[in-house]
Amino acid sequence: MKLEIWPFKKVSGEKRSTLDTSTYPQDVLYAIAYGGELDKSNLESLIVNNYSREFLYLAIKVLANFPDQQLDFFQKIVPAFLEMDSDSQQLKAVLLRHLEYLPESILVEGAKLAQFNRLGSRGWQEKFQLLIKTALTDHPDFFPVLIAHTPLFALPDFIRLYQSHGHQALFFFNWEWVSAAGTYAGYRFDLTQLLPEPQLITPEELKELQERPIYLFDDTIRDDDVIDKIMTFFQEQVEVKTTEVRAVTILKESLQK
Repeated sequence: MKLEIWPFKKVSGEKRSTLDTSTYPQDVLYAIAYGGELDKSNLESLIVNNYSREFLYLAIKVLANFPDQQLDFFQKIVPAFLEMDSDSQQLKAVLLRHLEYLPESILVEGAKLAQFNRLGSRGWQEKFQLLIKTALTDHPDFFPVLIAHTPLFALPDFIRLYQSHGHQALFFFNWEWVSAAGTYAGYRFDLTQLLPEPQLITPEELKELQERPIYLFDDTIRDDDVIDKIMTFFQEQVEVKTTEVRAVTILKESLQK
């Protein structure tokens, strides 16, 4: 079993992208600073101010305990991200319309946006795009598996770039579902479709990856044992051929070289 980790060093001294001098709306920044939870009005503020990718990440995350509802919402908004520019008025109108499907009382942990804000939304988009392009250059045959939930921020980039390289499938994996012995393990995107829709898959259906090399994508690998458990699951339960972790930032010292 081959195991590789990339990158090998912490990301430090990062500078905000020269293309992105904006910060999040004041109501969002206030919510992050005082408790970290965002409500429906904060999500609306993100949409109105053209932070559509942040909305995608948070809207899917807030429905994590309701897989069927999450799937329905996923299927409603993902095609819009693939058909429209992320800062277009068209996309904004679609997202505002679908925001109404979310309960009024929702609260979602938004601390990740504090990390995004330090580098800038566009800066994180650039980081993810570089991560994907480098992965495809290094091992174009590896199957992409996104670890819930932060890589959803770059879901349109993952889909478009892997489609352009002829890949047939992309996976979104939720370790919390699997570790709780839930019915589902995540989602599968059929990249042979022009506008791939997510479909819920069970842990058994991940056997499609048996004896195949995979990438595990995340934004940050923290200094805990979660990534170890995920790798063990794919190695022992799914029986993949090769597991390689790709992340923007590595904080886990044992994985640094």
